[in-house]
Amino acid sequence: GQRIVEEGIKAGSKNYEVIDDLVKRGAILVQTEDFAMAKEERDRIVKITQAKTIIGKLIAYLKYRLTKDRLLNKRDNYIAKKIDETLNHGETGILFLGAYHDIIPKLSKNFQITEVKEVKKIRDYQRLLLHYRKNKQKFEELAKYLVSPVT
Repeated sequence: GQRIVEEGIKAGSKNYEVIDDLVKRGAILVQTEDFAMAKEERDRIVKITQAKTIIGKLIAYLKYRLTKDRLLNKRDNYIAKKIDETLNHGETGILFLGAYHDIIPKLSKNFQITEVKEVKKIRDYQRLLLHYRKNKQKFEELAKYLVSPVT
């Protein structure tokens, strides 16, 4: 866990800097991800980029598209179960996730959840990445929101 945090900091991740600071102040780092499942998703993406032919890329892409939602759901279930098992009453947890995870409905009802940034806005921003020129104003509005201080 800590090695991954250190690698993330070296890569420039602000999330990992926050985690490192919290650990230094006494927070406990808990592995909530099943690395085999995360690796499976990564490997499917790598196969797309490493395919030698257009047909090979298309086949790898289709395989990825056919399995990505099922795999993400499986990962989300694992993460939610891990949180339910490890976060005790009265404790505070912080979870950094990609925008397409959907953990909240999978958690037990005993948690008070505060989203730091609205998931819908993050997903909208990511969708607009491919269409920046057509939606420049909305994209920039969302970008400003994403980098604004958390209140």
